[in-house]
Amino acid sequence: MALVADSVRAPSPGWLRNRDFDLVLIFGLAALSLAAGGVIAMAPAALGLILLADSWLLGYPHVAATFVRLVPDRAGLHAHRFLVFGLPIAVIAVTASLVIGFGLALVGFIAAEWGYRRRT
Repeated sequence: MALVADSVRAPSPGWLRNRDFDLVLIFGLAALSLAAGGVIAMAPAALGLILLADSWLLGYPHVAATFVRLVPDRAGLHAHRFLVFGLPIAVIAVTASLVIGFGLALVGFIAAEWGYRRRT
């Protein structure tokens, strides 16, 4: 085990992993979000496809990883009951009410703005 610990270099202060990784993460996600916004601006019908791609490629793995960390056993399920059962229902209800009240465009705007900012 000491061989592995000695061979791993600690990250530089101020960077998540290292300079190159962080810059690609920040500017790559910014470029991806601007490209998605550009596609939606040129072809508004593509909003559903962009949201589907965002959900499947970026959202679901994050949600699955969160649930695996929250509920590794019965004690975790008991401790995080609201996060596992209540919060998803609340998110679905709020999202559905936004779509019904204001339309899918608002949900797309919120997902593009807040979703990509949260990931960067």
